[in-house]
Amino acid sequence: MTPEEIKAAINKEVAEAIKPVATQVGTIAESIKGLPDLTKQVATLTEADSARTIAGKDKGADKGKTDPAAAASAATGLTKEEAKALFAEMLKERDTTAQSTAQQQAAHEAWIKKHAPKLADNPLGRRLFAGAKTDEERKAILDEYIESQKALGVKGPDLGATAAGEGGAAAGGGTTEAKKAAALEAAKSLKPVTL
Repeated sequence: MTPEEIKAAINKEVAEAIKPVATQVGTIAESIKGLPDLTKQVATLTEADSARTIAGKDKGADKGKTDPAAAASAATGLTKEEAKALFAEMLKERDTTAQSTAQQQAAHEAWIKKHAPKLADNPLGRRLFAGAKTDEERKAILDEYIESQKALGVKGPDLGATAAGEGGAAAGGGTTEAKKAAALEAAKSLKPVTL
């Protein structure tokens, strides 16, 4: 092969390799032809906006930007008065709910202190009575707890076995005569001890 033939072969190979790239560049060039027109339009809009701002015709737009309440009411369609009334109503509803919840919690804790004082204000009591909303539910939970303790062999104090346990006084236990009689009765059961 002569050097001219080698050059021609190389040029042909390069031309074939560049052909897809050249096609893509041509397509891009076709789509960019409108770019100078677009650049002119952007420049014209920018100049018009600058002229309007300098002339002071854009003051209303600035007020809308700086007043967040007006922007919010414009977005929601509410006037300031309507928005304030709605907000006050939402606050009132929140406070009413909080007050109701506090009353329910106080009633819950009062019931536990009255009917199960040993379970009040401790982690076990909080776990046991956590889901209870009514007195019936609390009573059922307490009964179930007592039954489970009995099943485990835990014996609670017998509060009603004596008059003192019922809130009354023990029969004759407070007088000196009763104490002497109890001492004599106890002495009768003693056996004499010889040393």
